[in-house]
Amino acid sequence: MLLDGILNARTGDANLDGRFDSSDLICVFQSGEFEDAIADNSNWTEGDWNCDGEFTTGDLVAAFQSGGYDFDANVADSTPSATARSQSG
Repeated sequence: MLLDGILNARTGDANLDGRFDSSDLICVFQSGEFEDAIADNSNWTEGDWNCDGEFTTGDLVAAFQSGGYDFDANVADSTPSATARSQSG
């Protein structure tokens, strides 16, 4: 409720922009805390989406199981624009 209602975020939305997409995955993996050896050192922006203090596979599973991953944002970002296509041909 806090995430959806107040913060307008989804499980996996590390940067709190309202979407769970590849930019969130890049952000959390750059933090360097995925399954590290330091106990209880992770927070939401570092991938701890189940709020247990760690960024683990369990957080990724929870995020993808929530069904909120925005595949469309990634397709749009990787598709060349009409201008780029016309200039290359």
